[in-house]
Amino acid sequence: MLCCNRKLLCNSCSTKIVIQTRNKSSTNVFFSTSGKALSSCKFPISSNFHMTVTGDPDFRIIKSDDINHASFMAGAKRAVEEVSNRLSRRDIAGLNDLVTTQCLDDIRKNILEKLPMEQYPDVPVHAKDVFLHFIHSYKVLDNDTVRISTVTYSLPGLAKSKQVWEQYKSLKNDIHHHASKNKGILQKGDINSREMRRKLEEYDDFGISKVLTGNEIIATYYTFEKSGASNWKVVQFSHADTGKIWNIIRRHLWKGRLHLVVNEELKFEKYIRMENIIVLLSFIFAVYLQYLAIRIGSKYEEQDQQAENIIPPVFPTQQRS
Repeated sequence: MLCCNRKLLCNSCSTKIVIQTRNKSSTNVFFSTSGKALSSCKFPISSNFHMTVTGDPDFRIIKSDDINHASFMAGAKRAVEEVSNRLSRRDIAGLNDLVTTQCLDDIRKNILEKLPMEQYPDVPVHAKDVFLHFIHSYKVLDNDTVRISTVTYSLPGLAKSKQVWEQYKSLKNDIHHHASKNKGILQKGDINSREMRRKLEEYDDFGISKVLTGNEIIATYYTFEKSGASNWKVVQFSHADTGKIWNIIRRHLWKGRLHLVVNEELKFEKYIRMENIIVLLSFIFAVYLQYLAIRIGSKYEEQDQQAENIIPPVFPTQQRS
């Protein structure tokens, strides 16, 4: 029989829970087909504006009717996952159909010959770990050739963190549901102790706080090119641990956003839009308060000036006889 309280989720089993840390820190992964960072991968001001107004960071950025935005973005995300997975296995032959010939030569020269072997397991970017994907630039090189660069933000272990968070909430709901039937006391058989231990261990190992502490956000920059009726191919790309390309304030800002989004089960784009709207309204309100302060101050100054300009009346003095 178990008492249902806050300590239940930690001390409900007589057997001591041994926690093994399974998520490891990122190893400052950085590689590029050019040998240097292609972009700082910051969220563009224009994309932020479109996100705030329309909810879509890529609003009308693609000006060609022949390119379907949703289809292109879905394919671009799969390409990031596929290229990174094959690169982690050093599968050059598998990259032939995904990248251009020049890009393949750059991969051999600037990645395969320079990237330390211990970093290859950290190369793959899983689509489920991507929390933001947007178009960074769109260029028409000539009548038939289009070049689009996209950026993805991902966090290693994000998908697993969301899964264990769901399991943890489900466990808490089950405990409270069974306990509410018997005045806060759990009866034997209400909860599977082995299953509860497993979920608690996974939550301790893969909770969003632990994942954010042990890993950095990974930013990828991929440029795709298409000529005429040919298929899209990757022209150049780079992967970077944001610890190498962002300052500490920006890194903690985006980590804080991601922590809130996971805990509140929000879509990241929706949260960014809400945040921007709140900041904008707060700015407008602050400007309005400043305007009121100036108006009130001016009014008092006018009253003081008028009071100084008033000549007090002079009364004649009466002489005594």
